[in-house]
Amino acid sequence: MKYFKKMIGKRCYLSPMNTENAEKYVSWLNDMEVAQYLTVAYHNINLDHINRTAEVGIFIGEKSCWNKGYGEEAMRLLLDYAFNILNLESIMLNVYAFNTRAIRCYRKIGFKEIGRRRRARRIQGTSYDIIYMDLLAEEFSGGSSLPPLPLEE
Repeated sequence: MKYFKKMIGKRCYLSPMNTENAEKYVSWLNDMEVAQYLTVAYHNINLDHINRTAEVGIFIGEKSCWNKGYGEEAMRLLLDYAFNILNLESIMLNVYAFNTRAIRCYRKIGFKEIGRRRRARRIQGTSYDIIYMDLLAEEFSGGSSLPPLPLEE
């Protein structure tokens, strides 16, 4: 299937999911080394147009692509779209405290810790905090990678 490149970065792009990728996606979700980092959104509304807020989350399923900056670029593309096209004001995410690689990435982009739920995730007999982070539109310095709109004459 042809991929529709919706948001294009220097080294990666984001496109809508398609059914042809279902088998690969399920294999990532069933890989405990990948899945241990995934948080679950329990809210029915992750995009709130009235209050101009959203909750986001990403993951890199291909372990050979970890630690190469793809997560940061993908998140910047997503934030660019959220702030500059959807006109959102605030983006929130949550991350497990043991996921130091993701926390470092989110802080580099500009996310700030706004709270934590202590010992809310238990894995193999050890409890970990869930860290809540957010980023406001005026704090995002990603610069738009989206093409400029055509000028009307």
